[in-house]
Amino acid sequence: MREHIDTTLRECRMLLTMLRTPKLRQMLVRVLAAQDDQDTRNNTANAANAAASTIIPTTITVEEPLRQLSWLHDDGTLSNEDLTAAADDIKLLLGDTAILEMPRITQLPSDNASRIRILTTIIERVFTNLGPRPQLSEPELNARLAMLVDEVAVIRRYAVDYGILKRSPDGSVYWYSATAKNTF
Repeated sequence: MREHIDTTLRECRMLLTMLRTPKLRQMLVRVLAAQDDQDTRNNTANAANAAASTIIPTTITVEEPLRQLSWLHDDGTLSNEDLTAAADDIKLLLGDTAILEMPRITQLPSDNASRIRILTTIIERVFTNLGPRPQLSEPELNARLAMLVDEVAVIRRYAVDYGILKRSPDGSVYWYSATAKNTF
């Protein structure tokens, strides 16, 4: 199941990138417009449209990177089954149990801005999505972090160093600070 969700996320990111890029957006529009024309021809019953359907349709072939979308076949047809599965995956990811479907974070980005963004998101999730608590003991924080990341101590240490987490002088209690330092 998780592999299927990872594929859906990858394809959603690709699709958004394609929509943002004029040339790729035009390619996608051409393929989808050809699909709409074919659907119209296939669903038409009256004589005038039946005569129009005798016109040889333009052959559309899907070019890279559109081939990377599993729901779009090489001949430009759409797979309703694959689109439905992708929509179901997106609904799952927007639901309350999404956290259980996502892979754990195994490493942090090397640049500070990305690292701070990821750390902030992790700590926000720990303190909000997993049940709000103004303060957590170190074992509670570790347990919540372990649901999201492999290296609990590293994440906790970075979050404190960047000012995302604050801790008591004895290190027994942590709380979310919501202010991160821009440099390390």
